[in-house]
Amino acid sequence: MNSTTINKNKFQNKSSQHGFTVLEGLFIAVLAVLVALAGVYMVNAVGPKGEQGIQGSVGKQGVQGLTGDQGLTGDTGAQGLRGSTGLQGPIGLTGVGLQGPIGLAGLPGTPGVDGTNGTPGLAGTPGTNGTNGTPGLAGTPGTNGTPGLAGTPGTNGTPGLAGTPGATGPTGPNFMTWSGSFLATDPDYGLMISGGSFTATRVYCALMTGGAYTASFSILLPNANNGADWIGTCTVPLNSRTGVASLTYTTIVPGSWLEIQVSGNAPTGTKVGVAVGP
Repeated sequence: MNSTTINKNKFQNKSSQHGFTVLEGLFIAVLAVLVALAGVYMVNAVGPKGEQGIQGSVGKQGVQGLTGDQGLTGDTGAQGLRGSTGLQGPIGLTGVGLQGPIGLAGLPGTPGVDGTNGTPGLAGTPGTNGTNGTPGLAGTPGTNGTPGLAGTPGTNGTPGLAGTPGATGPTGPNFMTWSGSFLATDPDYGLMISGGSFTATRVYCALMTGGAYTASFSILLPNANNGADWIGTCTVPLNSRTGVASLTYTTIVPGSWLEIQVSGNAPTGTKVGVAVGP
């Protein structure tokens, strides 16, 4: 007999000694499994899992069954088939250990993502107005602003009283003037007389038409012999209306008179003028 057969016989002998049948053995095994599961459930239902409890002691071995009478030795039979493996014995009860101490607190978790903003609440009732504060100190005067635009001129005031007449000024230089026109006769004569005293040095002449015409004005000073002495000539040239010339220095007194001898190609009636001055 091999070891498997021997162990099987031992198990059968032990079962027969205690009077267990195979069904009873199965029932006891299932009951043991349920008790073990209940123990596991009770352990797991109480708070966090504690440290592993001390392993329970191994149950006592059952009493060995009585050995049957030795049968007659039969003929050696053929090798029998290997028997099936016997049922697994019941699981021992789980030992109930004391609950282990609570483990150290774990590291703080990473902060969660910020939640979305909630709906803004209703606006609160406006508070009552506070009392007026104490007036502050006067500020530093500001700089002067830009000058404004000039105002509208005022109305003229009442004319003041006439001032005292000033002293008579010195008599200014005198001039002798004459104006006339060309006549049909040539030469034409004119006459001028002085009302003041001066020394004649220059003569000025003018021709109204000018341009394409010319005119000459000879100045003559009468003498005691009922004649006249020439002292200068003023000419108006082409493309001009005026002329100027120097005279022989001649003393003029009130009542002095000069003759003007006019010549030229201007039309008859053309206006002309002559002035003699210092």
